[in-house]
Amino acid sequence: MDCVIRKGGWIGNTGGFRDVPGMNIVGTVMIAGPEATFKEGDRVATVVQTGGNARFTVCASKILLKIDERDEAHRTCAILAAYMPAFALIQQGAGNESERYRLNPMFGQDVFVNGGMSNNGQAVIHLARLFGAQNIYATGKQNDYRHLSEIGALPLPLNNKSAMKEYGISIDVVIDTTSFEMLDLLSPMRVPGGRVVFDQYGDISKNGKHGFRSKMDLVLLYGKTFMARNCHVCDYLHNFHEHFDVFQVGTACSYL
Repeated sequence: MDCVIRKGGWIGNTGGFRDVPGMNIVGTVMIAGPEATFKEGDRVATVVQTGGNARFTVCASKILLKIDERDEAHRTCAILAAYMPAFALIQQGAGNESERYRLNPMFGQDVFVNGGMSNNGQAVIHLARLFGAQNIYATGKQNDYRHLSEIGALPLPLNNKSAMKEYGISIDVVIDTTSFEMLDLLSPMRVPGGRVVFDQYGDISKNGKHGFRSKMDLVLLYGKTFMARNCHVCDYLHNFHEHFDVFQVGTACSYL
């Protein structure tokens, strides 16, 4: 993602100057403003649209997570970059606002993860298993099947429409972490009332190589999901900032 931001191709990039890359911040408070809820020397972490890959950055204290001095930066970044997006995807797949953020939101359900080998895809598999999913299916390349099986998913072919249809699977929640628009394929796999959730920041393209959604891709995807039933696009950053209380390290990450 940092490379895409650096090239000026990231969602929300301003015209002209390219934004400073970096979405995940782990560091120590150097200067605290008068209204800040943290003090100088506190170790904190957060997620931002851009600007995190810098020696110093400015951030609102209302979206900072307090972390322990012993928490290693790379492990904290793994939670910020993969598990918190996965948490948001699963919660949006759980149903409306009243059905989210409860214990075992996937209990007894069959979950399909398109793009199971992406960072977010693997995290979704881990969390879906911990959240009580009955069966977890995930797409990947054939040489990834063993790893997908080891982390608790039944592997399926990547972006192979005919092969998927042959399985005749009916799914309660479909989560797509890829950048390739597959609404026509994924929607028929749901049981009546099942949900499809697309990751706004999908990172795997049609041919299995990494790529990211463009602004036009997002416009088209939002339009299609708006017209479809029980289809949604998960904006992880929006969820993180708007529902910050449920993303606190002590609650959302305690499952890990």
